[in-house]
Amino acid sequence: RTKRIIAVFELAIVIALIAWALCPRSIDQALGIDREAVTQVHVTLTGQEETREFTLNPDDPAYGELMALLEEQTYIPLYLDKDNRSVILDYEGNLTFYQGEAAYGMTFSGDKPIWFVGSGMRDRSFRTSGGEAFQQEILDFLLAQSGNSPS
Repeated sequence: RTKRIIAVFELAIVIALIAWALCPRSIDQALGIDREAVTQVHVTLTGQEETREFTLNPDDPAYGELMALLEEQTYIPLYLDKDNRSVILDYEGNLTFYQGEAAYGMTFSGDKPIWFVGSGMRDRSFRTSGGEAFQQEILDFLLAQSGNSPS
């Protein structure tokens, strides 16, 4: 009887760990940031023929709009090999969120996963319910913010 209780308890722990590992997260949880401490976001959009770069600060209205777009989705962990992704959008987007000395990155290319990496953390991949359409929406917004001059 005691062995059964222990087995049921162990099974409950395993189920709880799996549920936690697959639980949807907010953008702040996925990135591992404290948004109140973010000092700037550096944006790099890399296309086949050009790269566009610019920085958004928290007091910039575009920063608030970007965060609102990112907050519209929940981020569900994926456990994929980073080498299996492909670029589907016209640009690969890289957002680097600076928080003091720490930097937290988000990379998207239209493929299923969005990749996150933080200071001292390993790469993690997430998918969103919006998929490629959501990533295209973020790219369109960022291209509009970048102006027409490639760097």
